[in-house]
Amino acid sequence: MAEKVSAGDFVRFEYTGRAGERVFDTTSAETAKKAGIFDEKNAYSPVLVAAGREQVLKGLDEAIVGSEVGVEKKASIPPEKGFGQRRPELVRLISLGEFRKRGIDPVPGMVLDLDGARASVQSVSGGRVKVDLNHELAGQQLEYSFKIIEIITGAKEKTTALARELLPKLPAPAFADGKITLVVPAEAAKDSDFIVSKMRFVQQALLLVPEVKTVVVVEEYSKPAEKPEKR
Repeated sequence: MAEKVSAGDFVRFEYTGRAGERVFDTTSAETAKKAGIFDEKNAYSPVLVAAGREQVLKGLDEAIVGSEVGVEKKASIPPEKGFGQRRPELVRLISLGEFRKRGIDPVPGMVLDLDGARASVQSVSGGRVKVDLNHELAGQQLEYSFKIIEIITGAKEKTTALARELLPKLPAPAFADGKITLVVPAEAAKDSDFIVSKMRFVQQALLLVPEVKTVVVVEEYSKPAEKPEKR
């Protein structure tokens, strides 16, 4: 009998999401290319999530729990378990001058950041701009096809998988007696991306792995080698 996913398990899974006939998201590069949504910045590989913790859409999360490894499965997701119903109050009229103050010349179809919210421009007329802050898939029935590639259950295995996902260039962390020890060697790049990934690892390990009580991060730094004096 194939292994089934339980709530709290970490899983790697591949998927394709459709709204009607349109593919809007996928882990398959080939599918993305056929759908015309390929982005070379995306990895297009199975993703890691904690089942039952709503790290993906609620309807998809519910479908993952109880699924078997290696079995292709389909899930039909209503708006309330997807991107929500459309809300008329999120369609607004804003003065064209407000956009011009920000150096933006809005045109219909433009997608922009509006005070931290994603908005699409619907029309520009009479000095007013109609913008829609609803998610573009709000109110739509979604169809997902997905397959569980791997189930990860042990605390040590979960922390290792999480580190490989978020900090792939670092050595695997040690785990014992509820404590994770992550060693960051001197040669590792410690830029802003590293800081964000490190904090995500700490937060998710404490939140998603019940056995983890403490996370210790040891960062090593060394003085740059001195350049020889020119003569």
